[in-house]
This record gives sequence, structure tokens and C-alpha cells, in this order.
Amino acid sequence: MSWLKSALEILERRLGNNEKIRSAFTDKEGVAFFYGVCPGTYCVSSIAPVDVDGAGIFWETTKPIKVDGPPEVNKAVVVTLAFPPATEKKNFFVGKPLATK
Repeated sequence: MSWLKSALEILERRLGNNEKIRSAFTDKEGVAFFYGVCPGTYCVSSIAPVDVDGAGIFWETTKPIKVDGPPEVNKAVVVTLAFPPATEKKNFFVGKPLATK
């Protein structure tokens, strides 16, 4: 957790403009929940790759996620991060090998 907090602080400083990065952990199915998200367009990516059988896998949206408003504290925006060879669909993103980055 301390590594993640430090990494997020570094990334936010590099972004400037008082931009904030929101983070979430996924459950065992790769589902993450973001609550209280304001209307707008968002990109989702992994901060660090995940090692799967010696191969680094990372996630990043190819198309931004559009969130309509107003924000509701009790309603989550659900994002699913899947391992290859799954197929992409709305808010469902398939990981890519780090070697292809």
C-alpha cells in the first residue's frame, strides 16, 4: 500500500494542474468499483504490470469511459480488467503483454 501511495503521489505531481488519480483494487474476478465519480470522461490503466507466468500484463483503456452525472455516492462505476484472450466490451478491458508496450 505504501508503494502504491508513493507512486500515485509522483504521478499526480507530474500531471500538475492539481489533477487527482483515483485508485481501486480489483476483486478476484478483476472487477473494480469507483464511487462518487463526477460526470466526465476517464481513462483507466494499471499503475504497475501484474506478473502472470513470467509475463508482465498491463491494462489501459483504448477508449475513454464516459460517466454521465450527477455523481451518486451509492452508485458505482464498474470497470472489469480481464486477462487475455477475453474480448473487449463496455467497461471491460483486456490486459496486454508488457512486451507489446
